[in-house]
Amino acid sequence: MEQASLYISCQDYKAPALNLKYLSHFPTMIQQFAWVILLFLFVINIDDNMLIHGQCLEDQSSSLLQLKQSLSFSALFSSTTSKLSSWNSTRDCCSWDGVTCDGVNGHVIGLDLSEEFISGGVDNSIGLFKLTYLERLNLAYNEFSPKPIPLGLDRFYNLTHLNLSNSGFTGQVPIGISRMKRLVSLDLSTMFFSLNPLLKLENPNLRTLVRNLSELRELNLDGVNISMNIFQLPLLRSLDISVNPLLQGSMPELLHKGCLETLVMSETLPENIGSHTFLSTIVLTQSGFSGPIPPSMSKLTQLLHLDLSVNKFTGPVPHLNFLRNNSLNGSVPAPLFTLPTLKKLDLSQNQFTDSLDLSTNRLEGTIPLSIFRLPSLKILSLSSNNFSGTIRLSINQSRLGILDLSNNQIRGKIDLEDWLTSVIPVDIGSYLEFALFISLSHNFLSGEIPMSICEATSLQVLDLSNNSLTGSVPRCLSSNLELRVLKLRNNNLHGIIPEPFRKGCGLRTLDLNGNRVQGDISKTLSNCTLLEILDLGNNQISGTFPSWLGELAYLRVLVLRSNNFYGHIEHQQSNSTFNMFQIIDLSSNKFTGSLPAELFLKWKGMMTHEDNYNQQILRFKYLPLSDSYYQDVVTVTNKGMQMELVKISTIFTSIDLSNNQFEGEIPQVIGDLTELYVLNLSHNALTGSIPSSLGNFKQLESLDLSDNKLSGGIPKQLADLTFLAVLNLSFNQLVGRVPEGAQFQTFNNASFEENYGLCGPPLSKSCRDDVMEVPLVSTTPNKDLCKFSLFKDCIDGNFVDWQLMSVTIGFGVGIGIAIYIAVSWPTWNRLCVA
Repeated sequence: MEQASLYISCQDYKAPALNLKYLSHFPTMIQQFAWVILLFLFVINIDDNMLIHGQCLEDQSSSLLQLKQSLSFSALFSSTTSKLSSWNSTRDCCSWDGVTCDGVNGHVIGLDLSEEFISGGVDNSIGLFKLTYLERLNLAYNEFSPKPIPLGLDRFYNLTHLNLSNSGFTGQVPIGISRMKRLVSLDLSTMFFSLNPLLKLENPNLRTLVRNLSELRELNLDGVNISMNIFQLPLLRSLDISVNPLLQGSMPELLHKGCLETLVMSETLPENIGSHTFLSTIVLTQSGFSGPIPPSMSKLTQLLHLDLSVNKFTGPVPHLNFLRNNSLNGSVPAPLFTLPTLKKLDLSQNQFTDSLDLSTNRLEGTIPLSIFRLPSLKILSLSSNNFSGTIRLSINQSRLGILDLSNNQIRGKIDLEDWLTSVIPVDIGSYLEFALFISLSHNFLSGEIPMSICEATSLQVLDLSNNSLTGSVPRCLSSNLELRVLKLRNNNLHGIIPEPFRKGCGLRTLDLNGNRVQGDISKTLSNCTLLEILDLGNNQISGTFPSWLGELAYLRVLVLRSNNFYGHIEHQQSNSTFNMFQIIDLSSNKFTGSLPAELFLKWKGMMTHEDNYNQQILRFKYLPLSDSYYQDVVTVTNKGMQMELVKISTIFTSIDLSNNQFEGEIPQVIGDLTELYVLNLSHNALTGSIPSSLGNFKQLESLDLSDNKLSGGIPKQLADLTFLAVLNLSFNQLVGRVPEGAQFQTFNNASFEENYGLCGPPLSKSCRDDVMEVPLVSTTPNKDLCKFSLFKDCIDGNFVDWQLMSVTIGFGVGIGIAIYIAVSWPTWNRLCVA
C-alpha cells in the first residue's frame, strides 16, 4: 500500500467559509460534550478509589491474616512494625497499610512489606501463596539473613514487579524466578557490600535466569555475585550490575541491537561499550576501574550523563567529538571538569546560552578568544586555574552577567579598548547593563582601573583585589547606587577615597586595605546606611576618629589599622553607636587619651544576645533567586599572628587597639563584652592594674596586654578562662604570685617576661612561702597591693608599712617628750620664759 502524505503550505492555505446554519446547534452540542467529559472524569475517579479501597474478598482477608500470624520479626525491632498493626478483621483488608486491591473483583494485587524487620515465616507461609493474583511484591529492607530466597515465587504468574533488595537473603538465586515471564522490574540488589556477596548467580547463571524475561525493563543486581557475561534482553532499558568482582569479558554482540539506556556497573568496563548507541546514562563512580577509558565511548552520541569519578583511570581521555560543532546550549556540567589532568577541551562551534564554568581546575595557557565571542553567554567562571595572558573583553559580552577570572596568572592591563574606540556609540553603558559580578582578583594585573567600568550601572560586586593596579579609585564608583561590594585591597592605588557617596548608597562592603590612599574619610559615607564592612587598613588616611560612623546601624567590621589617625576617641551621643560592632581594629595609629569606656557599653554585638545561637557567615547574595554568594574576608591579629578570615562568622568578636598612645586605666566596664574572642591592648601607655572583670570573657582565646605600664597582680579570675590559648602580659610592672589554673600552666616565661615582681609556676622563678596571689577588687594601687608579701598587714583594705609607721611614731614620741620636759620642769620653764 502506498503511504499517504500530508503537506500544508502556510501560503496556499485558505480558511473555509463559515456555514451559519450550524451555529444554532452549538449550545446543545456544547452541553452534551460537557456531560460526556464530566461522566468520564467521574468514572476515572471511582475506578481510582476502588483500586485502592476496593471491597476485600473474605478469602483474601483470611490469607493476609494467616500470613501475618506466620511471620516472625527481629528481636530488636519486633515492636516497631507499622504496616501490620493495621491488619485486623474489623476493617476492609483493602484499606490495610501495604495492601492494594483491584477495583473489580476485590483481589489483592499489591503487597508491600518493606522495612518491617521481618526475619522469617515467608518461605512456609500458606497465606502468602494463596494470594495468586499478586502483581507487585515488595519485601525490601527486612532481616531474612541468613535465609535463601523462598522457593515457589514462580506461583505468582501475574507478578510484574518483584523487589527483594536489601532483605538479607543469601545463597543462590532460585531458577523459579526465570519462569515469571511477566516481570517488568526485578531488584535483587544489596547495599551491604562484603568480600563474599550474599546472593550469587552461578547455577543457574544470569543467562539461564532471565532467558525468558522478555518483558523485563529494569534489572538491578547490584551486589550480586555474577560470573557470566550479559546477553540479549531486547527491551531492557536500565541495568545495574555494580559490585560484581567476578564479572569479566565484554558484552555480547546480541546486546548491541538492544535498547539499553542506563548502565551502572563496576569492576569491569567492556571495551565495546561504544556499541550500545542508545546509552544516555553511564554511572561508573567509585568502581575501582583502572587502565584506559575505552576509545569506543566517543561513539555514544546519545550520552547525556557520564560519571567516571573516583576511579583509577589512566591514559588519555577519548575524543568526545560529539561535543563539538553542534548546537549545544544551556550550561556545561561541572562534573565534566573534575578530571585532574584534563589539558584540552573542545566545545567550539556550539551555542551555549547560559554559563561556562571551568573553575577550580588546573587549566593553563591563554584564555581562548573564542570564549569572548559567545554573544549569549551570561556566566563565565574560569577562576582558580593557571590561565595566563591578558584579558580582552569586547562588545559581544553584552549579556554577560557574571565574570569571574580570579585566582589565575593573568597579566597586563584590563583591556577595554574595544569599548573606547570612536565606532562605539556613546551609550556604551547599555552594553553592560546585565553585568552584576566582576572578579579579577588574585592575578598580576597592572595599570589603572578604566573609567569605563562605571558604565556597568547594574554592577553589584567589583573585586579587583590582590593585583598591581595603580592610579586612583574612579570617583564615579561612589555614585553607583547598585554597587554592594567594592573590594580593591592589596594594590598600589593612591589618591583619596572616592566621594561623594550619594543618598540611597547600597554599599555593604568597602575594602581598600593595603593601598596608598590618603586624606580623610568623607562624611558622605554615612549615606551608605547598609554598610556592614569598612576596611581601610594599611593606607595613609589621616584625621580624628570618625565617631559619626556610629550612625551606621548595620556596621559590624571597622578596620582602620596602620594609618595616620590621631587624637582622642570621642563618644558620640547616639542610641545606635556601633551597636552591631563585632570586629574593630584601630591598631598602629596615633590615638591618645583614655580608652573609650562609654563606647564599650554601646557595643551590644560583643555582649550576650540571642543571635549567639544562630551564627551566620557575612556574605552577600548577588543573585536573589540562586545560591550565588560573595564571601567577605578580613585580616585580624589573633593569637599573636595576622590571619585572614575567609569566612566572617557573626559570633566572632575582636578588639585591637594596640600600638597607639592610650593612657590611663583599663575600664572595668570592658568586662561587659562577654562574647569577646580577641583583645589586644598592647604597646600603649596604660597604667593601673588589670581589671578582674576580664574574667567575664568566657570565650576569650587571645589576650595581649604587653608593653604597657600595668601594675599590681594578675587577677585570679583570668585562670578560669578555659579557652585562652595565647596570653601576653610581658613588659609591665606586675607583681605577686601567678594565679594557679590548668590553662595558666600551659604558658611559658615569655608570656610574663620583664615583670620582675612575678613569681611561681609556670615561671622559672619560685615564690617565698609568704608570697600570696594578689586578689584585685579595685583599681586603686594601694588596695591592689594590700596583701603583697612586702607588706605585713592591712587596715580597711589598705596595706600598712610597719617600718615607716614605727619611724613616724618614734619621731612623734621624741618631740612630745621634749615638749613635756620644757613645760613641766621649773628650771627649764624659767629659762624658756626668760
